[in-house]
Amino acid sequence: MRRIVLALSLLSLAFAPAPFPRPDRRAGCADLKAMQGEWVLVRETYANGPPRPRRHLRASVAGRHVTFSPEGDALAGSWAIDLAPGEQPKAIDLRLADGRRLIRAVYSLEGDRLVLCWESTAEAVRPKKLPGNSPVACWLTFERAGR
Repeated sequence: MRRIVLALSLLSLAFAPAPFPRPDRRAGCADLKAMQGEWVLVRETYANGPPRPRRHLRASVAGRHVTFSPEGDALAGSWAIDLAPGEQPKAIDLRLADGRRLIRAVYSLEGDRLVLCWESTAEAVRPKKLPGNSPVACWLTFERAGR
């Protein structure tokens, strides 16, 4: 009888529900979650000139990575994303998958509009405000695809 009770109790533990996964509490999770999906470039602006003609740049955010396309574009490829939304302005680091390039930027995310801004000649220097605070600042405005 004891063996049966012991066997039944061990068997019931084998079918016990697994604990719920812990929510991701890393910095920027809410913004990162809101960034997921497809984005289309709608405006490219440089501080030292008028807006550029629109190029066909798309950004696809999945997890903690963004892939810019089409191939041949200066930003094309897969980039790791690190967010610091607690900073003012909100900060984002984009690191090319092979690690050879790092862009320290600031961002704004409002609904279906994402703005990225960085120094076009000194990508390792983060701008102090949005839009950029130097004559070489570049900012890209994306809107969610399909909206």
